Amino acid sequence: MSPGRRALLARWVAAGALASTAASAAAPTAVDTPVGAAASVAAAPAPIVSADGRWRLSVEGDQVVVQAVGEGTRRQHRAVSLDGRERGRASALRALPARRSFALAFEGLPELWEIPLDVDAEPIFDGYVHDYRMGEGIARPGFLGVRRVRLQEPLAAFAADASGAYVLGRVADGAVGHGAAAPPRARLVLVHLDVRRPIARFALEADPDLGAAQTLQEEGRSLLVVPDRRGGPPLRLDLRAARLLPRRRPRRDRGPASLSAAGRSRAGARRECALRACRCAPGPRPPIRAARARSTRG
Repeated sequence: MSPGRRALLARWVAAGALASTAASAAAPTAVDTPVGAAASVAAAPAPIVSADGRWRLSVEGDQVVVQAVGEGTRRQHRAVSLDGRERGRASALRALPARRSFALAFEGLPELWEIPLDVDAEPIFDGYVHDYRMGEGIARPGFLGVRRVRLQEPLAAFAADASGAYVLGRVADGAVGHGAAAPPRARLVLVHLDVRRPIARFALEADPDLGAAQTLQEEGRSLLVVPDRRGGPPLRLDLRAARLLPRRRPRRDRGPASLSAAGRSRAGARRECALRACRCAPGPRPPIRAARARSTRG
């Protein structure tokens, strides 16, 4: 090969290498990063820490990671159903201090998980067991394991009461009636973590703010009170009875001046009623009428 041809071939090779390098640099996402990975990372919920500060729960892609703070203990769980046919992504995390556990819900996976943080947690049975004390079924260790609650639909958000045993979750809103223009209706599911199943379902015209739910005691009942973003009366859920109480607006606190004015008005009304009763009350009978009455009796 002549020197001229060798120089021309070298220029062609150099030009092709530069073009391929520029193309690869211009499209690194299509080669190195899976499609949708950036969106998944951005949508992942923020990590949470247990009440005692010893455990941390985070989401890494399709993995749920439980790790001891400052130690090497680490446990990972894939966000898949028990049979592996359904996959999801953790969307809501919550610590349950009273139960020493984490609870989490998923987008696309109709399950609610509880991860016990107690070393002495009871074994986990995923199937139906007649009597676990007889060794029936196949158990998995409870510590850092997954207690699954199967649902009909995935939860978009959820709240728990002070005991942690009751979880109120919200699924996709439905419509009131059968018309296309029917307004959406909030649909809630009450789950009992001890029995690991839903125990009640509700549909109401409201926008419950589950992030601001509080547990209150009223007349010996444990209530979960949830504010309404639309400004309506708060939702009052009797947990043991698993029913919604009639909605009512909270009483407004009246200051001392208002109370004194109201007291004065009530006292005035009572005095006016007393005066009217005195005016209308019959007086003593006249002597003639009383004598006539005595003669009639005689």
